[in-house]
Amino acid sequence: MQKNKGMMKLGLALVMGSMMWAPVSSQAAFGGLTRGGQSESGTAVDVDTLVDEQKVLMGKLHSAMSEILQAQSLTLEAQGFREQAAATKAVAGNYASGNVSGADAVKRDIQMTRENQELIEKGVSESEALSSEGLKTLTSALPHYVEGTRQSGQLGEAFQAWTASSQSAVSGSLRSNPMKARKLKGALSEATAVLSSLPDLISAWSGTTRSFIGYGRSNNVDVSDVEARLGDL
Repeated sequence: MQKNKGMMKLGLALVMGSMMWAPVSSQAAFGGLTRGGQSESGTAVDVDTLVDEQKVLMGKLHSAMSEILQAQSLTLEAQGFREQAAATKAVAGNYASGNVSGADAVKRDIQMTRENQELIEKGVSESEALSSEGLKTLTSALPHYVEGTRQSGQLGEAFQAWTASSQSAVSGSLRSNPMKARKLKGALSEATAVLSSLPDLISAWSGTTRSFIGYGRSNNVDVSDVEARLGDL
């Protein structure tokens, strides 16, 4: 039931986002867009600011992915899946250092989070009491679960709001400026592709978080801080 509620919350955020204009920063950059994409003051759309905002959004996605993958890596390591843990840790490092480029790479790594989730669930179902070293590793994942949940819970609405505003600009005032429209379309294409993958990410991460909570409890790990963040998903 909690997982269903989490997915319903994300779906509602995406639907509501499509009915919204941009967040405050985008509205300020646009000078207050009308539905046609022309600013209320008659000034041109600030494409550079919109593109910069998309880069900020991608940075937030990368930060969330780094936390999610690091949390999964430590959980896998505690469970004894060392090879997968090492591969996941390497990808988490790429996100932490900004060494990830393009929506295709993000989609690939979101698929990794799903595969990790399946393996973590298998480990939970076959779990034995953790060694002292395994318990230490599992406990070290706690802050990554807290941050991964907090950050990922903000992504859907933010990407949807930016995408809606940018689509309005491309179909409105930028029709008469193909060079600027082309520049914005590149950023819009990447953001739209990411947006379509976010439900898969949230689904996998929600499952991982709930598995971690149950696994932590069975090993006497205080998971209250993670539980307190479940409402963010």
